[in-house]
Amino acid sequence: MGSLSSDGRGARSLAGWVVLFLVVAVVGSAVAATISAVPALADETPTPLGDVSASPSADPSVSPSPDPSVSPSVAPSPDPSASVSPYTLTYTLSQPAINYGRTLTVLGTVAPAAEGLEVAVAVDGVDVATVLTDAAGAFTAGFVAERNCVVSARLTADGTTGPSLPLTVRPIVSTVTGDPIPFLPTRFAIRVTPADYDGIAVARVYHRGVLVGKVLGRVVDGKVVLRLPTPGIEWFKVECALRATEEYGRKEFTRNFKVPYRTLRVGSSGLIVEGLLTRLSQLRIRVPA
Repeated sequence: MGSLSSDGRGARSLAGWVVLFLVVAVVGSAVAATISAVPALADETPTPLGDVSASPSADPSVSPSPDPSVSPSVAPSPDPSASVSPYTLTYTLSQPAINYGRTLTVLGTVAPAAEGLEVAVAVDGVDVATVLTDAAGAFTAGFVAERNCVVSARLTADGTTGPSLPLTVRPIVSTVTGDPIPFLPTRFAIRVTPADYDGIAVARVYHRGVLVGKVLGRVVDGKVVLRLPTPGIEWFKVECALRATEEYGRKEFTRNFKVPYRTLRVGSSGLIVEGLLTRLSQLRIRVPA
């Protein structure tokens, strides 16, 4: 029995040594493989991103072809129209509104002062007058006003321009008043120049400071006839206006006329009697025939 137990222990001891030997052998092989792999890994240096020299096609003797989609930068050429003029131009109109057919004057100066510079005056962009500056750089030019417009001026040498100034042109009028009869409408004719004015004429009639009537009429071929109320005698005042149109400005004017009175007798007739009867009828006073 004692020899059997000794043999068993010996067999177990031998098996333990065999297992330990195998473990050591496996671990040693793994360590040796790791150590042998380290130099190979150390030799493999990664290529940095963007390193053109690492690319097999990056030959320093061959320059890259340009991208046709990218145009080479070209310095812009100077714009001759962007050059600054050495002169400034200022001017005014002799009046902002003028009657038709009158001469308007443009007065201005060029700075710095220079003599002999040509200045062109334009109406709605069309030249109507040219003039030369004097030694002080001043100039004066005139033209006949015919309709509403915009006036400008420029130096013909370099195109320097000044401000655009609006001009209002008013029509001119003449009037004829018929023979006034008390209490009857009075003929009031208005003639307008130019004849192509086709606006509205308005007349307000005042008697002793009181408005007694308002009459309107359209001007045709330069003429309009209004029938003004004259409910009384002595002086009447007519405040008239031609309304503004696209081509002409508003024209205002005043006229005065006197309605005379006459003494009536039994058996009198005529327009004076007719006017008196008209007024009595307005007052609802019956007059026997």
